[in-house]
Amino acid sequence: MSTTDTPLRYPGGKSALAGFLARIARATGLRNAFYAEPYCGGAGAALSLLFSEVVSDVYLNDIDRAIYCFWKAALVHTDAMCKHLHTVELSIPEWQRQKAVLLRCHRHSVLDVGFACLFLNRVNRSGVLRANPIGGLAQEGEWRMDARFNRAALVAKIQRIARYRNRIHISNLDAAVFLEGTVAKLARPTLTYLDPPYFAKGQFLYRNHYEPEDHRKLAEYLKSGALPYWLVSYDATPEVQELYTGCRRLTYQLSYSAAKRYSGREVMFFSPALQLPVEADPFFGSQRAWNGRLFTPSPAKRLLQMAVSDPTS
Repeated sequence: MSTTDTPLRYPGGKSALAGFLARIARATGLRNAFYAEPYCGGAGAALSLLFSEVVSDVYLNDIDRAIYCFWKAALVHTDAMCKHLHTVELSIPEWQRQKAVLLRCHRHSVLDVGFACLFLNRVNRSGVLRANPIGGLAQEGEWRMDARFNRAALVAKIQRIARYRNRIHISNLDAAVFLEGTVAKLARPTLTYLDPPYFAKGQFLYRNHYEPEDHRKLAEYLKSGALPYWLVSYDATPEVQELYTGCRRLTYQLSYSAAKRYSGREVMFFSPALQLPVEADPFFGSQRAWNGRLFTPSPAKRLLQMAVSDPTS
């Protein structure tokens, strides 16, 4: 089982960004600040920043009711979630039962939906909730549905999260409503990291994807200056590059595994108020400077290539 702080496996998950986000917070002088994610998903980076005391509170939001219910259940129904983890059968009939709960999530309790989300996330291929289980319905091959279901490790992660329940705030809002109604009104400086559904392939990876107009409205809101400290990551499509014209950007290439392995080029954009650290490598802490040149870092599992551009230089 991975060493991430989150119990959820998530397509394009950004747990590895925690160190980079911490360096940005320090460089910008954000001490004892809040941290917000409007598309929290697995929230791996958020938990790492909280557990390491880089931020004082995290504000997590996801419009997907299944994801929201998981976080709510982990915080409020901790003992019941852990009991289910210890006792649930890892079988196709149980998989079908949990899938039925998720398909009708508005008819079931927060606890039932939250556990169904965790169960399917751990037993399905690449953690995709609408995918088939690892090993298929016939449960054949080298890997079966128990391959990513370490009961003891999952219980430990849930219990650790619950110990921070007074510092983790979860909501189930549209991202725009969350940004304008919650984040913009917080009493402390807040570092906001946005990881919206991908522009090109979001409909294949997420239960709630965006239309081009949604991406445009988000870019306009961020560029308006309503939030001083933000960064956003995207698939590096021409459309996205155009939406964030004039913003500092960092492009890089990642390897993914969602149903099948592929590589994708991504890009980050940064608000003017953020002070960027000298380390140009967001995933592995490279000491290279932000010099605007294309380079190939030393061999690494995840980050393959990166380029930095600053429209002000």
